[in-house]
Amino acid sequence: MKQHITWEQLTQLTYQQVSKLQILVNQKYHIIESEEHWEKIKNYTFTFMDKKIINMHTSYIGFIEKTTIGKMIEMIEILGLKLNGIYVSPNHEYLVTVDDEKSEWCKNYKNKELSDALWEAVKEIL
Repeated sequence: MKQHITWEQLTQLTYQQVSKLQILVNQKYHIIESEEHWEKIKNYTFTFMDKKIINMHTSYIGFIEKTTIGKMIEMIEILGLKLNGIYVSPNHEYLVTVDDEKSEWCKNYKNKELSDALWEAVKEIL
């Protein structure tokens, strides 16, 4: 089971969202300082001598490592999104809503990784 977000998921955020996230995950190093700085980080590429290209700015891996399933649940609770009625499936792979199998939440997140479903909820409230 995937335990945290990916670089691609992190770069979906706007500067305002990532500013809130860095406070919520207690990011002390490699702070994102401005919208221009964030755009440079998101669009960063590095080419190795063997011509392999990576897009992840490794200095900012702390955001990814700190944005775990547990931390996302904490953020959802801190920011006020109620998790009442939303439960993890028995095999811990996705979220389901009780008494409302037809809800938007269930339609959007059923059969997704738990970390991906939680990330979608966090993005909504950032």
